[in-house]
Amino acid sequence: MNMSTQVSVLSSQATSGSLNQKKTLSELLADRARKRKREVEDDHRLQEAVLQLISSHQNLGNLLTEVEQPLCKHLPPLSESSSPDKTWGPQDSLKVSALRDQASRLGVPVGVLSAKTVVVKIQELQHAESKQVALLGLEQRKELLCLLQTVKDLLCQNAFSRLHFSLEIWQAQVPPVLEVLFLFQKENIIGLEEIFESNHDAAMGTEWLFQNLCLLCSDPQTQTLEDAKQMLSDIVILLVRNGFRETFAMGAKADLQKTPQICFAVLDKMLSWMLNVVSEAKDQEDCQKVKAAECWIQVFDASLYRSTVPPNSVKQFFSHTLTKIFTYPSSLRVCDAVRMQGEWCFAKTCPLLSLLYRKVLVLLNVEDMIGHLQRILEADEVNWQFLLSFVSTLLVCQAQAQTVFKDLLNRLLHNAFEVYELENMITAFLLARQAALEGPAVFVSYKDWFKVSFGIATGYHGSSKKSLIFLLKFLTELVPFEPPQYLKVHVMHPPYVAAKYRPMLLDYITLAKTQLADLKVAIEDMGLYEDLSASQGPQQPRCQVLQDVEKAITIFENTGKVPTSVLEASIFRRPYFTSRFLPALLTPRMLPRTPDSGMRLIEALKKADKIPASVYTSYIQACQKEKKKLLEAGSLEMEVDCPAEPVELLSAGLEELQKLIIKQSKDDAVPSLISVISERLKVVICDDGDTALLDLPFVVNVSSSNLEPLELKIADLLLKSFCQNIVVASYFSPPHRQGEWASLFVKMLCGHQKLLQAVLIRLLDLICHQGPSLSDLHILGLAVFVIHLQETKELIPLLNTGLPSGSGTVLTLAEYLDRFLTCETGDSLLFCKRFCTTGLAYVFCRSSPCILDNVRQLAPSAFVRKLQYVLPRLIQEARDELSECDLDDLWQSLSEISINWKVACLALWRQKLFRELIKEQEFQLSFTDWVTYELNVQPHRDVLTDMERHEYQRWACYQVYLPLLSATESYGGNVKRACSVIVHSLLDFCQRSAGKCSSQSELTPVFRGGYTDILCRLQEMIQDSEPFLKRSLLQESKPDAGHFPFNIFQERMKSTEQVEGEGSMLGVQLSRLQEVQMFTRILVQLPASVLFQTRREGASWVIHCSTFFDFVNVELKNISSLTCAIPYDVTAHFLRGLINCSMEYEKPAEQVNSILMSCQHKCPILLSSAVKWWPLLQSVLCSQWQMQSSDAVPKEMQKLMDCQQIAKSFHVSEYFPSDDCPWLSAAFLYFSSQRQINRLEQGHEMQELGSKSQQFLVCLLFFYMMDLSSCQVQAKEAKVFSEVLMKCVEIIHLMEQKRKGSGESWFILFELEEKQQTPYQVLHKLGSSVLIRMLPFAFYSVLPKLDKSLCDELLAAPNFLIVALKAYASLVQLFLDSQEILTEASPSEPQQPKVAQADTLELITQGRRFLLHALSKCPKPRYSSKSQLLEACGDLDPEIRAAIVHCFQPDNEDDLATEPQLF
Repeated sequence: MNMSTQVSVLSSQATSGSLNQKKTLSELLADRARKRKREVEDDHRLQEAVLQLISSHQNLGNLLTEVEQPLCKHLPPLSESSSPDKTWGPQDSLKVSALRDQASRLGVPVGVLSAKTVVVKIQELQHAESKQVALLGLEQRKELLCLLQTVKDLLCQNAFSRLHFSLEIWQAQVPPVLEVLFLFQKENIIGLEEIFESNHDAAMGTEWLFQNLCLLCSDPQTQTLEDAKQMLSDIVILLVRNGFRETFAMGAKADLQKTPQICFAVLDKMLSWMLNVVSEAKDQEDCQKVKAAECWIQVFDASLYRSTVPPNSVKQFFSHTLTKIFTYPSSLRVCDAVRMQGEWCFAKTCPLLSLLYRKVLVLLNVEDMIGHLQRILEADEVNWQFLLSFVSTLLVCQAQAQTVFKDLLNRLLHNAFEVYELENMITAFLLARQAALEGPAVFVSYKDWFKVSFGIATGYHGSSKKSLIFLLKFLTELVPFEPPQYLKVHVMHPPYVAAKYRPMLLDYITLAKTQLADLKVAIEDMGLYEDLSASQGPQQPRCQVLQDVEKAITIFENTGKVPTSVLEASIFRRPYFTSRFLPALLTPRMLPRTPDSGMRLIEALKKADKIPASVYTSYIQACQKEKKKLLEAGSLEMEVDCPAEPVELLSAGLEELQKLIIKQSKDDAVPSLISVISERLKVVICDDGDTALLDLPFVVNVSSSNLEPLELKIADLLLKSFCQNIVVASYFSPPHRQGEWASLFVKMLCGHQKLLQAVLIRLLDLICHQGPSLSDLHILGLAVFVIHLQETKELIPLLNTGLPSGSGTVLTLAEYLDRFLTCETGDSLLFCKRFCTTGLAYVFCRSSPCILDNVRQLAPSAFVRKLQYVLPRLIQEARDELSECDLDDLWQSLSEISINWKVACLALWRQKLFRELIKEQEFQLSFTDWVTYELNVQPHRDVLTDMERHEYQRWACYQVYLPLLSATESYGGNVKRACSVIVHSLLDFCQRSAGKCSSQSELTPVFRGGYTDILCRLQEMIQDSEPFLKRSLLQESKPDAGHFPFNIFQERMKSTEQVEGEGSMLGVQLSRLQEVQMFTRILVQLPASVLFQTRREGASWVIHCSTFFDFVNVELKNISSLTCAIPYDVTAHFLRGLINCSMEYEKPAEQVNSILMSCQHKCPILLSSAVKWWPLLQSVLCSQWQMQSSDAVPKEMQKLMDCQQIAKSFHVSEYFPSDDCPWLSAAFLYFSSQRQINRLEQGHEMQELGSKSQQFLVCLLFFYMMDLSSCQVQAKEAKVFSEVLMKCVEIIHLMEQKRKGSGESWFILFELEEKQQTPYQVLHKLGSSVLIRMLPFAFYSVLPKLDKSLCDELLAAPNFLIVALKAYASLVQLFLDSQEILTEASPSEPQQPKVAQADTLELITQGRRFLLHALSKCPKPRYSSKSQLLEACGDLDPEIRAAIVHCFQPDNEDDLATEPQLF
């Protein structure tokens, strides 16, 4: 019967008797009062009956799961318990009433009863699960939530005891499920800390929580459901917060005693459980334990504890984790670590352990980790596998750890040798070897580390004998456990040992060789360039010898010399050299038409007698057979099959990398994947990680990129992958949020030297030769790739351009791009703009924070300079002042599918930081750089029209670069400095273009590029600022002042002289010749006013040009191929300029006369050139004078005109206007005769000369002597030489006839010395230094043609014998120095015939006979002249010297008393 039925029955029984009786009103009223009283009593009895009925049938557990409206929202404090004396009111719920009634009957507090009831209900819910779990089922979770709601209601009514609940939960038959207690904490009913504290057995609590956490991590729901993951996270936060809490942390509960112990112990047990899984997870990647361990590793995510746990507590947790990992028990000993550590590199480390390490590295800084590592090594026994794999992970993932790690190694070695402790020693060796396993991008090779540490006298072991013994003893003890690659290092690169301790070292080497022999690794089979520290172990001899041959060829290609290692092997490792190296080098192949590096190496070895002649002959024959075989097969090319499977694996790894880049949350997996890609690259390219050639330049030929098909395929695959990844990453986020994958990728490539060379060759070929044809996406990817190469520039070897030696063949990557990323054509200018803009935009957007220091480290200076040149040139708006632009707008403009390059370039140009960067000295585009770039532009292929180009050049000169100097110099100073820069740049450009230009005349070569445009700008600047330049010239007239532009030439000549000792004489002379030619070519195109200076003489100003005279005397006359003259354009430019400048003075004629008269003595060759070119100059100069002045022609000009008229008619008997300057008259006669067809008539005219014309004839003879020397030097036809020779003989005969024993003889020309002051001294200034040195040749060419009678007369002449001896000695010296003479004579035409040495030798023979005859026939000389003759003879011909001594022998015995001349 239910409760409602019972209530209705009771009501019917109480009222059935009174319904049938009739009552009066008073009785009714009285009955009504009695009835009300009975009703109250009945209600009370009814309530008691109902409660009794409910109490006898109710289930309190089920009652608690019924949901009612909560009575309050706020819970009492956790320590508050229910009170049995509480008076119940109408607000008490039925559940509370039931609990109170039951508690009353049982005699227990209601809070205790409710706590027990809740625990019992929880037990019932858990019994529904068939197995032990950490999470409830769906139905059980629903019931639990209802129970939790009721408990919260009970707490509101103070009817639930949390203390008793904590006690009951541990006393239950079945331990609670972790989720139950977690939900109690989540609903703020009772915390886990209070539950832990209530447990009297902390070990039991620890074990319970550990088991539940293992179950939670193993539950598939935890790995998929967010609620389960959050539950695990919250529990771990609680564990870390309590297990590693700070004593005085805010909010810390001081009364907790067991909780920290339990939390700390649980974290330790979980870590041990995970490490145990790691140790057993070698081949169980898919097992449930591995997935559970991976789930637990996620709790080491540093972001999980942000704002929930104090940072110091998290750091303590992570540090403690590392300690537990490093000290995890292991059965491996140190000797096992020595033998097995090659398997513990980063790529081979268990992924779970590697993931854990990477998460720990996020929070802890490198210095703390290294210090912590050292403390553990010093204090505890370590698990070498875990510790060494951590070292690999640390160095791979933290680039900044390398420096700190090297310091750690140094400290360990220092401590080891300080107290001779083996532990520090073995630790240092293990750590160094582990770091070397990761390749040169991470750490130096073990070979290099060992050489630096112990291969020098200042090594750690070099301080004493005891230190050496300690090292050798240590190495000896390692021998039984050493892998062979490390033994090879010790044998091939042994420690430095003083000579007296050499036997000790030999004992160790013998032991090491014995061990290698036991391991079947013969020293004889070791390669010349084998990577002795490679982790892969020894290679097959055949593979190693092929690598040796390849690397030897590379070294020979770079240096041009046979590698030292090859020469040493041919002597000290003869069996390997003859049985392995030579057969590999001499493998038959089809030889190229032009010998390649391999063939040249073979030829060099053959010349050095390292290859027997028979072996070489057999090789050539075998190569011919190979060629014939290939021709018969119809194919001259061998196809290289790419290993399909390794390439496919590599492609798959690169695709996986792209997926990780797209999933930005997976960025922590990038380093491990890149390590896997590195391992696959080793398989594809057969790379053993050798770093032997790390210091050798890569050969990157600027004209061609010869890559093997496999190398080309892999290089394209890597570059394509990188470009695609950059595009994808840029689509999702800006550069500073793209992670470190790009840097890691490039550093990984730097660890594969052979592959890196192929990638660089392909990259530079694309940029420097195919740049204009690249798409925008390719430009974006390659530019970013170059930026990351710049970031790792220390790992990239120098690049050998393949150019001729001495022309900058070895460059860094940045220098290579600066040199070969040209801006010569419109297409190259546009590509340079795009490429440099993209690269610099990436630098600006990637630097975080974007400050100048960060940008300065990454930005290639070449990019910044080229962009400063290209942007204003191509974009008009870049020449104006622009507003600033945001960085986000900059990268967004480059991330679009269709890039608007103008917008992107201007966005970069507007950056405030970019404007600050270009103010740095390193990144400034100097005026010299600008002129150089502009000179290289080819006008016919320029994107600008001629007018646009000229407008841009004027803007750059006048609005950019001239104002830059205004703060320190006047405008005139700015212009002068700018003009100097242009002249320097023009000369440099001409030197660079010398090999590419053709020269039709010696001073008018044809150049390409913007030479003409820049020269026009120079002319404009000089013309516009001529008043300022004149003012500066007045200042330059002071002593020691320079003279523009000759001071520029003098500076360049000084620099040329400094390098004379660094090159061949021919090279120096060629360089000097080109310099003078180019400077002269520029000089004649400048305003002639620059040739002259002004100085004060008394009260007036006069013109002088001493600097120009010096230039002509020292430089110009020595490069001229003309006899006693310089080219017409220089002469005409000087004379026209002289007339123009003289017009600025009051008496211009006096100025002209003064300069021309000074030319007679200071620069006679200039006046002689005027004589030569006067028929062409006369009309020009006269017209110029008449146009500017109404005065008569200056006197000196008129004199030249009259002399020309007389010389033209050959009326030499007439009076020459210049007889006061006989050489000038002779010059007119000589040059006039050169222009006449019939030259023989001149001899008839000479008969008319009187005796007063002796000086004239001497000067005329000098000109013909110069002509005779010129014929020999320039190898003119024999007929011409003969005509000039006969003319010289004719003039000599005429002079001797007119002299008649008195006057000056013709050989006075050969007596001239610099210190002498004679009228003929000026003649030597008319000829070049080469022709003057050739005068002895002319002397002995003429002498045999003279009559015998004349020769006898000459022998009687005073000083003739001395002159003849000096000429003979000079002739012999000329023969010895003929190569130098010829180089000076015609360095620009080395292919032409030089001085005929056979003719010179014949002359020397004739001269010797003449002198011997003269010494025997001439009158007995005075004893006082003996020393003069011996001095004149010199030491070059002992026979002549002996003849002189014999000539002075005494005729009688009295003379014997004279002291003999000893020599």
